[in-house]
Amino acid sequence: MYAVFDGHGGKSISKHCSQNMHKFLAEEARNMPEVKAGGKMSAWAGDLFKRTFHKCDSTAAEAVGQSQAQGSGSTAVVALVGGGHVAVANCGDSRAVLSRGGRAVPLSFDHKPERPDEMQRVESLGGQVVFWNGYRVLGVLAMSRAIGDHCLRPFVIPDPEVRTVEVGADDDFLILASDGLWDALSNEDACNAAARALARWREESARCGQQRARGGQQRARKTGEQLAADVLVRLAIARGSADNVSAVVVDLKAHRPSTSASSCAH
Repeated sequence: MYAVFDGHGGKSISKHCSQNMHKFLAEEARNMPEVKAGGKMSAWAGDLFKRTFHKCDSTAAEAVGQSQAQGSGSTAVVALVGGGHVAVANCGDSRAVLSRGGRAVPLSFDHKPERPDEMQRVESLGGQVVFWNGYRVLGVLAMSRAIGDHCLRPFVIPDPEVRTVEVGADDDFLILASDGLWDALSNEDACNAAARALARWREESARCGQQRARGGQQRARKTGEQLAADVLVRLAIARGSADNVSAVVVDLKAHRPSTSASSCAH
């Protein structure tokens, strides 16, 4: 499991998610016969993610305190990679983007109050989307879905949107990142920067492999995913991002065995 959790109103909910989401996902998977039977990810990912996100949300008050669960929250963008598929679940305005054949393919869509379907959902429940330094639910929160934020129920919900895609030969890597990165970089810019970083790392790795074969000494090196994530974070900051920036890069071509890395800046 790979994930980015971006907290607002404090870090307690994002910390709860980072410490427990993977545990809840494993627990729920054990209770789903279709997962245990080894069925296709596309058949069970939606139900698994929904159960997991709801469990993470429903346990928040006990984990961090009622007042924190009422007044703070977190985004969650989570990816499962395996069996030739990628499944992404998103709740909030963090984002997942796939690099496919040199193109940036969004695997999630931000839950913003001004998104027409989200605005309709909020208003159908009796809520309002108010423009106050940006569009906000009840004039408060600049996203329409989140873990936590219980004081804004039923308008702000923890339900994830889930998308599953088959991994093909052209699929290079996956980026998960907080809105601090996407506010400064387009999907295309992020994929281009990460692709250059991974290409550079792969070239260096090939040279290091040749040196190893000749018996040369090697120093500890970052993985390609770490290098790409660092590049993305630094680039977003250089372009003026004023928000926290967190990024995870998953190199799909090196995913056997599974590897990942992340980088954060505050």
